[in-house]
Amino acid sequence: MQANKQKLYLNKQIKHEQTLSKYNPISCLTNKLYFSFSFFKPMNLLNKIDPPIDYHGQELAKKLFYLIIYLGYAISLGVGIIKSDLKYTLFAGILTVAICFVIITPSWRFYRKNPLKFVKVKNE
Repeated sequence: MQANKQKLYLNKQIKHEQTLSKYNPISCLTNKLYFSFSFFKPMNLLNKIDPPIDYHGQELAKKLFYLIIYLGYAISLGVGIIKSDLKYTLFAGILTVAICFVIITPSWRFYRKNPLKFVKVKNE
């Protein structure tokens, strides 16, 4: 009984991989991981942890990235010149990257204010 279930599962996995590899070879590789952890449902978990942001949020993230990097490195250069030590410049630069990572990488709520509204398909 158990062997029969495993055969059915493997056949389902092989058919799924064959259909996916026709269209997108990368998704075939990611689905191998998905089937090996099918009890885990990684895509649902990823969407709950880090939901997608909208286009306005992407533009805002890009502007914030450049603003943080330019200001942070200008401040780190100023700190390094005032202290006359390269160590402070490097620490301030690393701190700038860390702050940028925390602010830009997660999809915070202010990045998801304008979600796309999809139009329903009309059957003619």
